[in-house]
Amino acid sequence: IIISTLFHLHRRFKMKKQKEINSLNQNYTTALTNYEKAKEELSIMEGGFTLYKQKKQAELAELQTEVSTFQKEYGSLKQKEKFEALIQSHILDIFREKLIPGKGNFSITEKAWQELQLQLKQCLPLFYLRITENNVLSSHELHVTILTRLGFQTGAIAIILDTTKQHIANARASANKKLFADLSARTFQKNLSKI
Repeated sequence: IIISTLFHLHRRFKMKKQKEINSLNQNYTTALTNYEKAKEELSIMEGGFTLYKQKKQAELAELQTEVSTFQKEYGSLKQKEKFEALIQSHILDIFREKLIPGKGNFSITEKAWQELQLQLKQCLPLFYLRITENNVLSSHELHVTILTRLGFQTGAIAIILDTTKQHIANARASANKKLFADLSARTFQKNLSKI
């Protein structure tokens, strides 16, 4: 009974910790998205509207502080915890929803792709840098590469990207050749996991 109770308490603690990490990840992503949006709006308004500009500068400073706070907390997490938070994030839920029969009658928006890439950049910075450096991958190959690294299988990727499995296999082979000088699509996932 004691062992069972200890096991149960340990499991509850791990679940609570994971919820906290997921919440931190969500708050950090929201703060970073709001910061980027405010920064973009400020750059648009550079030509005039002094009052609006001052408000946006104040908002930008506030959001920068918030992002810095979350960045410190997020930076203290282990790589495995960051990756698990990414896998369980709300943005990947949107991608998974596309796979549900009857619910997947929508296209993934550019905003969703940008948010996923932003989280990926925070969680796996070396991987993100490698796949985006020099823009060697096409947009389609980049999407296939990201989804492959996140554990989606060829059939699921085909559904998410509204294309065929063959088209995905071709994109995987092409990306594998560009990133690793490897002509096979079969070794792509293994090569990606090494980054």
